[in-house]
Amino acid sequence: MATLSGRDYVGLGFDGTRFGWGRDRAKHEAVRQALALTGTTSYSDRPIHSLSGGQRQRIALAHATVFTPELLLLDEPLAALDLAAQAEVVDLINLIRDRTGATIVVVAHDLNPLAPIVDQVLWIARRQVRSGSVDEVVNDVVLSDLYGHPIEVIVTPRGRRVIVGLEEEFAHPHPHGHDHSHEDVHEHLAEVYEEETT
Repeated sequence: MATLSGRDYVGLGFDGTRFGWGRDRAKHEAVRQALALTGTTSYSDRPIHSLSGGQRQRIALAHATVFTPELLLLDEPLAALDLAAQAEVVDLINLIRDRTGATIVVVAHDLNPLAPIVDQVLWIARRQVRSGSVDEVVNDVVLSDLYGHPIEVIVTPRGRRVIVGLEEEFAHPHPHGHDHSHEDVHEHLAEVYEEETT
């Protein structure tokens, strides 16, 4: 596996459990198209371990789409990527959706990079669930209700949502037995919040 190339890895996505004769030409063309779609042709013959995180994620998407799935499940596809690589992968996910018509479900802790391409949000917190469009779910009222403490959602001029909670002490109060200095912090933060919301 240490020398497995990106092209070979994408080919494994085509094979799946369908090993057999007479598939070489179809496999070659499917792999070629998947690499072209994801922009990975130029480095697909390099060993996977030599690729950057963003390149590996692109190869993984080529692997996932090589057999033209109708449903694509992506678990934290932006994890451990820098901002530039995140933006590239988000654009690629959107391109794959447009070109293939696949339904794409993404599990993510940070919605911000994905918000521009998301149709529906399913937000889970504290054993509660809210679903709807980005505007319907990612707002002050819904998130404050979900988390049980005040959340502010700021929308930048470019439409990016910045989700802001109050300080750690207010968001996660200590159990009984903590010193009174923490109580003073909680009271102060509560006063600040009252001032900002009245």
